[in-house]
Amino acid sequence: MKNSNNNGFILAETLVVTVFVMIMFMFLYRNSLPLVGEYERRKNYDDIETVYAANEIKKLILMDPAFDSWANTVKNDYYKDLSDCSNYSTDDLRIMCGVLKQKLGMDTGSKKDYILLVTNDINRFRLKVKRGEIFNEGGRRAVKDYISYLPSITSHTAGYDQYYLIFSRTEILDIGKQKEEEIVYTKKQVQKFAYLEVNR
Repeated sequence: MKNSNNNGFILAETLVVTVFVMIMFMFLYRNSLPLVGEYERRKNYDDIETVYAANEIKKLILMDPAFDSWANTVKNDYYKDLSDCSNYSTDDLRIMCGVLKQKLGMDTGSKKDYILLVTNDINRFRLKVKRGEIFNEGGRRAVKDYISYLPSITSHTAGYDQYYLIFSRTEILDIGKQKEEEIVYTKKQVQKFAYLEVNR
């Protein structure tokens, strides 16, 4: 009789431990899967090289005497596209822009790279993008996704009075695949993004 009660207790204990372990695995799975997805999404956002490149562009923008007029445009239109070097006000800055873009490997692939000065009220800019008023042409999905990912800034947020730089560059990667006895390399274009505060 005593042995029978002991077996029942062991069975109950095993069931309780099994259920507990299953619950722990479900908890870990449900919480780790979104993190993996977020990592996959973010691996092309704000990587070190792109932040460095954006900072170099930011220095160029702040050197331009036309910055104040760009800031007024941003206040009215919520953004100013500075991707084209002809936007800069002096010949020296236009040349510097071209050299810098070449050095950073911008506009080398089929994807267009962007330098956007945006308003502190990113929500209004995001709404214009969502409505299709900006970037409504094909092939801009990566830019739209990044803009929708950006943090919201409101009048209660620190840094509300600043401007921000949205920067994208296309990186061309060599992807190697084993084919029979040799590795065959193919080029793949990856669009990378950075977001920086700009103040004068």
